[in-house]
Amino acid sequence: MIGACSFLRKKRHHDDAAFYSHWLNVHGPLAAQLHGVTQYLQSHFMADSPRTNDLARSLNVNGLAEMWFETEADREICYASEQEKVCDVDSLLFIGASARVVTDVTPVKRPPREPAKGKRVFLFNADGTRELRSAFRALSELPGITGITDHLVTKPGAEPTQEREAVRIAVSRIVTVGANEPRRLDRAQDILLAGAGNDVAVFDSTEHYLV
Repeated sequence: MIGACSFLRKKRHHDDAAFYSHWLNVHGPLAAQLHGVTQYLQSHFMADSPRTNDLARSLNVNGLAEMWFETEADREICYASEQEKVCDVDSLLFIGASARVVTDVTPVKRPPREPAKGKRVFLFNADGTRELRSAFRALSELPGITGITDHLVTKPGAEPTQEREAVRIAVSRIVTVGANEPRRLDRAQDILLAGAGNDVAVFDSTEHYLV
């Protein structure tokens, strides 16, 4: 499975509510029509949450868009399409900066097609190749964990077609964990980050499914 993961930063004049509303209710349905997308979800980051760490806040990003494709050919067709041009035009209205990476996606525990009640997004910097199989097994057995996704970054994606600032972010791995109760994620975080040091950005998030 191929992933296209985009980190978004809002335009400076937008407040959080306006940014998230446009992304979810206007841009989301446009992006959901793109060719070959088998799953599309948005993670809206909660910078004010005590469970979002300082490293995450320092990155100054507001959310993560995940698009999954069956093949690399589907992803390439998607980003060369006329519908993608429509999405690019709309992006100018609310996105101030962005960065996209291409990933190899493994749904460790495939989430249901509905938003999790709580979600954490973990960005690994230099430690993306760390062995996580035992941690994933333990997470899968935790009560209340509804989904675990592992994105290994394979390459940067194409630069946005429109002129705007790029988000400067170094990430080698993205792990997302969803739960049916937000408090379940604290134990999941302890397991996932055991021995990981301080170079993992942790975002407390809300999750929104479009496809």
